[in-house]
Amino acid sequence: MPVEGTSSSFEAWVPNLLFGDGPISVHDTVLDESETDLLAHVAHGLARAACLLGDMNQWDSMNSGQIFRHITRGMMMATQGVLSMESRVVRMTDELQKKGADYKKLEDQHFKNVNLMKEAEERARAEVENREKIEVELIELKEKVRKLESECISSIGKAREEGKEEGKAEGKILGQEAAMEEARTQFQMVYNSGFRQGWKSALNKTGQPESFELFLRSNTPIPYPEEGLKDSDDEAEEEEEEDDGEGEEERGPDSIQEDSQPASIEKATDAPGPTSSL
Repeated sequence: MPVEGTSSSFEAWVPNLLFGDGPISVHDTVLDESETDLLAHVAHGLARAACLLGDMNQWDSMNSGQIFRHITRGMMMATQGVLSMESRVVRMTDELQKKGADYKKLEDQHFKNVNLMKEAEERARAEVENREKIEVELIELKEKVRKLESECISSIGKAREEGKEEGKAEGKILGQEAAMEEARTQFQMVYNSGFRQGWKSALNKTGQPESFELFLRSNTPIPYPEEGLKDSDDEAEEEEEEDDGEGEEERGPDSIQEDSQPASIEKATDAPGPTSSL
């Protein structure tokens, strides 16, 4: 401990506060809490020992009232310091809690942003896959459309050719039917005309008058059976043989008309077509 008095070389007295071999901590104590009076004396002694020499002299010159006020003021200052520190601690605690809440909010927002980013990546990946799928389907549809177009063009060309062939066939059939109808009409006219002339020639040979009923007929049914033209051809040949057997003196205008009948019949038999309609 330095000697009391003034010195030109002032040295600060900073004693080492030790308890045993180590420094004093908040867990160390030298007070016996069981005896209050002894505790007060020890505390007073410690407080006195902690003061400087000038403070101890001033402390000794004080009466009990001043000491009480001094102690009270020190306690109030200590209390105010404790309250100030407590308020600071409370404020720092509130700020820390607020910062913790903000950090929790930021952490939640971060997780939310991460989830949104993952969802956006999933949507982008799904859109890419859908786009690729749609492109593949579009290519397939284009290929199908191209095939359908080629099939349609081929079908149209085939239908056109078939239509031409069918038109030709139908035209040919219609032409044949028209020709057959015309041939039937011509056959009927030829047979009716030739038979009528031959019938009138036969009537002339029998000496029938021109006012006879058969002369006045313009269309006499053919009395031949419906067995084709072969029988008619045979009868025409027989008539030609009979006409050849007759003499030249019996020939006249009527015989000339009779001779024209076989020629007409032969011409009619050369034409194609059935004679059942006659």
